[in-house]
Amino acid sequence: MENKTDNTTVRFLSKSKYLRGRQCIKNLYLDRYHNDLMDEIGETQQAIFSMGHTVGEYAQQLFPGGEDACNGNFRNIKGAVQQTKVLIENGTEVIYEAAFEYRGNICYLDILVKKEGKWFAYEVKGSTSVKKYYYDDTSFQYYVITNSGLPLEDICIIHVNSKYVRKGGYRHPSII
Repeated sequence: MENKTDNTTVRFLSKSKYLRGRQCIKNLYLDRYHNDLMDEIGETQQAIFSMGHTVGEYAQQLFPGGEDACNGNFRNIKGAVQQTKVLIENGTEVIYEAAFEYRGNICYLDILVKKEGKWFAYEVKGSTSVKKYYYDDTSFQYYVITNSGLPLEDICIIHVNSKYVRKGGYRHPSII
């Protein structure tokens, strides 16, 4: 993502680009400077993205009544960062897709919750286990969020429990 300011191009480093660079620095370079060489998003990749959004929507049910900071527009990072600040200042206790920026580093957080005056961050994954690279993912988010001025009590990864079988209605777990 780029932003033109006073004839200067500011290049943002998003969480996904950071992870891309952690996996392969050449991949990050090509993504940043030769984006035209990237493959189109195929049906399989699009299905994975769609599943991730569905899992994220289910995870929001763990923390009902939240406000969406990006209103479905992930390309408007500056607007989402500003909306996140407004929601925090207005006392919103559950924020979905909270956006943060620190020194050109940007991230969206799936769920931000304030409980007993402390902030908790939740990153939702569609996987059935915690993968090693998720730690890089949440470390980047923690760095950006805390350096942007919001102290976090904890940051957690929520993933799918493939052994869970629901019996009866939905019950809110006491996970925080």
